[in-house]
Order: sequence, then structure tokens, then C-alpha cells
Amino acid sequence: MEIKYGKEPLDLRLCALRMLRKWWILPTCILAGAALFAGIYYLTQIAFAPTTFVTETEYYVEYKDAITYEQQYTFYNQNTWESLSKTDLFVDTIKEKAAETGYELTTDEINAALKTTLLTDVRIVHATVASTDDKECMKITNALPEAFAKFGEAQREIDEIRQITSVVAADEKVLDNRTVPAAILGAVVAFFVTIFVMYIFAILDKSIYLPIELTRRFGIHADKGESNKDDSVYYEELSETLFVKSKDKNTTVIEKTLSDLKYENKNVKEMILFGVDEKLYKAYYATAPKRKQK
Repeated sequence: MEIKYGKEPLDLRLCALRMLRKWWILPTCILAGAALFAGIYYLTQIAFAPTTFVTETEYYVEYKDAITYEQQYTFYNQNTWESLSKTDLFVDTIKEKAAETGYELTTDEINAALKTTLLTDVRIVHATVASTDDKECMKITNALPEAFAKFGEAQREIDEIRQITSVVAADEKVLDNRTVPAAILGAVVAFFVTIFVMYIFAILDKSIYLPIELTRRFGIHADKGESNKDDSVYYEELSETLFVKSKDKNTTVIEKTLSDLKYENKNVKEMILFGVDEKLYKAYYATAPKRKQK
């Protein structure tokens, strides 16, 4: 008798049928995943999210005309403006302007709140200030015209920078409720994770479900039958038959029993699998052959 684990093929049909017998796990986990992702998103981004105040202003950049080859300048692009607003000249001017009104701002607070970019026109810089403190939001916003003006004066490519849109108060940011997309993402993640876990459990299960598994694994003819005992694995010496209970996670017991019988010089001519799931058997073979009676 030779145990053929290494040569035993993966029976995808049987694996799929066993997974389908527990089909209800999949929709349950999908619903749980959707609820989990949606719940976490809603609690962190909607229910308990801090109120954010936002201002949006625009500034026109008047570039110098190119007269000679040496004086030809290029317009600052979007990435450049995103980094220029974090330079010392910008930040220090905002700090000084806020300090004049008795409001202290740190570099980190300014960098976290202020964002400058280009939307459509390379000459118009769009500045957004966002903060959970409406006073801080306005202090930074009110300091921006002077910061832009000083920055323009320091750049040889620029004649001037002037403000073209302004605000009088910060607006409360409208929350972008994306609970539904979060739920969809959770459902998709749960679907693939559940399928994977069910597959792993199916291939690692030590139970025997069909006689063909015994034949493949142990090289002994096996059939479906009945037994008058409920033991997981037992040997009938008269008929030289080993009886195995289905769905009992008993592969290790089968191996030990066969090893002991070999040591005792006892032969196993046939194996009988009893307690087989009829629906699984019929689905696998599309038929139901007669049982062997003990």
C-alpha cells in the first residue's frame, strides 16, 4: 500500500461542489463586508468627521515680456505653484500678517491648510485654504494677497501678482458622502476573500467525501456502502475490508490504521466509504449506484 499525496490530482469538480454546498456563506460574508466598509467610512468620514471651513481665492500673475533670448522666461506650471506656496517667503509673510492681529500660526498649520494650483489658465493661480478652525482659515486667506505680492516682487520673471477674487467669510465644507461606493468596495473585497478562504478550507479538509478519493490516495479499490458500526475507521478481517466514515476528518486515522495493518501483515483488499452525502454523490457522478451491503 502506497499513500499517493504527491501524485493525487486536485479534483476541482469535487472541490467546487463542496463549496457550493455552503453557498449561503458567500452572500452572508458579502453583506457583512459591505456593512463593515460602509459603517467604518460613515463613522470616520461623516458622523464623527470634524467640520472643515474652506475659502477659495484667485490671483492673476503678470509675467514679464521676453525681449531677448537671455530674458525668455517660462510660465510656472501647476507642480511649481504647489511647491512655491510652501516656501519661506510665502509662509513667513502669512505668519507676520496673522501676528499683526494677535493670531499665531505655525509653519505646519499653514502648509496643511494652504494649497495653490492652476486650474485652466497658467496666469491664474487658484488658492484653497481649508481648516477646522474658521478663524485660522480666514487669517491665512487674508494674508495671501500680501504673500503673493511679495513673492511676485522677488521673482524676475513676474511683474506683479494681484488678487482677482476674494471672500469675506469661510464656507463650511460640504461632505462628500461616498458611503455607497465604500459598501460596494467592501462587497467586492468580501467576495474574493470569502471564495479564497472557502477554497483553502476545502483543499485542507482531512475528510473523505467520495470513494474515488480513497482509491486515488491509497491505491486500494474503494466503493460506497453501509456499516452497522459508527466507528470512524475499522477493519473487518474476514472480508479484508477497511470501513471508513465519510465527512469525519479521519485521513490521519486511515493512514495509521493502514500502517498498523501492514505491520501486522494483514491485507486490505477493499475499502468501503459509508455515510456518504447522497446529494454530493449524485451531483458528482450524476447517478447513484447501488450500495454494497455489509
